[in-house]
Amino acid sequence: MFTITWEVNAMDILIGILILVLGASVATMGLRLWFWMLPILGFMTGFFLGAIFILGLVGDGILETALSWIVGIIAGIAFALISWFWWYFGVIIASASAGASLVTAIVASFGVDNDWALLLISILGAVLFAFVALMLALPLYRHCKHGHSWRHRCGQRAAAGI
Repeated sequence: MFTITWEVNAMDILIGILILVLGASVATMGLRLWFWMLPILGFMTGFFLGAIFILGLVGDGILETALSWIVGIIAGIAFALISWFWWYFGVIIASASAGASLVTAIVASFGVDNDWALLLISILGAVLFAFVALMLALPLYRHCKHGHSWRHRCGQRAAAGI
């Protein structure tokens, strides 16, 4: 029989509360908060990709060497700047990061612990979510002459001929 065991500690609860606060903030502040959060997400994604790259290259534990911290910080700053200056690419980075994390967590919860399998599944999830974001045109954000976002009011006004 298949059973799932859960171990919950204080850090898991704290992270869950922080994620709920972030979600509530995004829901209430909307796009204004997202413009500030996107570079932060870009930094976190770049930081961990840089650190994991050094982990795979050197073989030490993640963030155990100064080199992994330095490469992580440099990659994080690069991803944050890309997210800030190129909105479209930033949304794709955030989508790919969410896809990699979500798919890897789901597969790992079913007991898959092979590093190569998790890496390939993570890449697959990142590519899948980035592709879906591109196909759904999620990164599009435009202003109309009335100052509202394109999808909010301008589409309605354009349809009405205003």
